[in-house]
Amino acid sequence: MKGCGICEISKKIECVILALDEGPATRTEIAMKAGVAGGVVGRVVNWLLERGLAEEKPVSRYRVEVRLTERGKHLANLIKEIQEIIGG
Repeated sequence: MKGCGICEISKKIECVILALDEGPATRTEIAMKAGVAGGVVGRVVNWLLERGLAEEKPVSRYRVEVRLTERGKHLANLIKEIQEIIGG
């Protein structure tokens, strides 16, 4: 079975969440840490923002960082627990 769509999407979401769990970052930095395209990061970050899992904070005139909320950190911890259980 060649790459099931939902698994590929959830893996990218997971990568973005875990990249953000390392600390606040710009969307460009998230893309580099997560190893996903900038457009994907934009969609995932917007999805996280809409659900209260992340927030954006301007730190300078040209820099806006994204960070996980407490709910987002909880989700990141759940992802890590699942990875540990399944050995991923």
